[in-house]
Formats: sequence, structure tokens, C-alpha cells
Amino acid sequence: MASFVIKSLCVTVIYRVGEELKTFKSQITPPFLIERFLQLEMGNVGGLFIPVGNGQQVSAKNVEWFEIIRPQPDCKCPDQYSEYQL
Repeated sequence: MASFVIKSLCVTVIYRVGEELKTFKSQITPPFLIERFLQLEMGNVGGLFIPVGNGQQVSAKNVEWFEIIRPQPDCKCPDQYSEYQL
């Protein structure tokens, strides 16, 4: 049986700060941050904080919408995820 290790995620998060909606797009590579986004995807949001750039985090309960893309190792289009770069 082959095991698959997730080495990066491309994420888009729309979150609310007060009355304002903000957007965060990035390619995530640190394993502990990948784990947070996977918890968000599974719906485990109690006490979960999501990084949104510049050292800031928001409560997962303030996330309005998110998308997570798992880049495939054999992707033939390396620039496919360029808009997610930091």
C-alpha cells in the first residue's frame, strides 16, 4: 500500500473581521499549518485559528468560505498555482 504525504496546499480563505470581508490566498508548506487547514476542511473548528498572512490568525468560526487544492506531484503545469504564491 502506497502512502501519500501532503507537502503543500494551495488555499483561498474568505474571512470576516468585524463587518469587513477579507481574502487570503497562499501556498502553504509548513506541516503544522497544513494540519490546521485540513482540520478546517474536516469541520473541526472549535478553538481552531487559521493563519491569514503577516503573522495574523483568525478564528475558524470567522471563515465565510474556503477552498483547498492539493497540488499533484506529477502536475504538468508548474505555474498552475502561481496566484497562490506568497
